[in-house]
Amino acid sequence: MAEFYSLRLKERKKKEIEERKLLRQQRKEAEEFVFKLAERSPLTIEHQDEFQCCDYPSEKILKQILQK
Repeated sequence: MAEFYSLRLKERKKKEIEERKLLRQQRKEAEEFVFKLAERSPLTIEHQDEFQCCDYPSEKILKQILQK
């Protein structure tokens, strides 16, 4: 019985690690996308202020930049 719970705990930990790796990868891809976008379309002062107030730009901000 203890082995069963130990195995389930190991599986849960493994799943959590995989989820964290996936989140890190997605964050990295999002950052790369934003940098590529910034190279194509320089940010205005208005956008720079919005970027400073949050870690990642909102979808709304990205759409505004893409429309220019």
